Amino acid sequence: QDGSRNWITIIATICADGTCLPPGIIYAGAGDLQHTWLLEWTPDKETFFSSTSTGWTNNELGLSWLEKVFDPYTKRKVRNSRAYRLLFIDGHGSHLTIPFIQYCLNNKIILAAYPPHSTHCLQPLDVSLFSSLSTFYSQGLNQHLFMTQGLSSIGQRDFFPLFWPAYERAFTKANILSGWRKTGLHPLDASQVLTQLPSRPNIQRALRSEDTSTRGLINGLVFEVCLGSNISSESRRKIASLIHQLATQNSILIAENQGLREAVKIEKKKRIRGKFVMDKYREPDSKAAFFTPAKVVEAMDEIAMEDENKRLQNEQKVAQKKEKE
Repeated sequence: QDGSRNWITIIATICADGTCLPPGIIYAGAGDLQHTWLLEWTPDKETFFSSTSTGWTNNELGLSWLEKVFDPYTKRKVRNSRAYRLLFIDGHGSHLTIPFIQYCLNNKIILAAYPPHSTHCLQPLDVSLFSSLSTFYSQGLNQHLFMTQGLSSIGQRDFFPLFWPAYERAFTKANILSGWRKTGLHPLDASQVLTQLPSRPNIQRALRSEDTSTRGLINGLVFEVCLGSNISSESRRKIASLIHQLATQNSILIAENQGLREAVKIEKKKRIRGKFVMDKYREPDSKAAFFTPAKVVEAMDEIAMEDENKRLQNEQKVAQKKEKE
């Protein structure tokens, strides 16, 4: 939103077999993760979460991602424990620290950093996936704004339910394999990139339209009904115009009612005060870390239990008050 923007970082990882590792999401927050940001998350949507004051990654989160996401999830794919794994990185500073590199050396992970200013043609994520992710996310955001008629502001708690459907649509096996193929990394083929360097995309789109609008359908219906009658063409035009006006007003009312209901539903959720969910699960002397889905489930269950206990206590107080009366 213009004038009110927060950074949220996504760490996405794809493999040459067409699969992807669970994404990492870094929220911007002065404190820890808030449970209201994760209300729409469920364990089947495997994701690692963290937060920093800026919403950007840092050296500690880079190492945490390597230890908790890349290393264990790619170990399951290798045929034996002696096999090496190749990790392509974009050269971000959090991937080039001594602890990060040392961990890779100790765990048979070979690092390969892309040259500066080359990820747009060499990185599979940039070539085939991030553009689709951005498109699908924008579509979901526009649909959300349309349904609520812009009456409900977009906050960090709205991000995940908008992000996840877009992520699933973009990160398909076909798109992932296409990214590896177009960059010439797998199968190895340098010509995939070299032949594209001097060329310029030339895309022409043919736009075809048919009169399937509401007005066109109404005019056709009136013409068929009045065919063979003594009704003048001017009267037909007035009838069609009146029907179209009524149909338009009805559509507007339906959209307004639906938008108001959605806005009220969302605003009710936003009145729930956020609670820090992961502070007690931090490792000793850790300033930033990714939390596993299992830890997030444990924390969210604990909050749900606390809320349920408060509800029961309130009900008991109300019952006791009625008994005294």
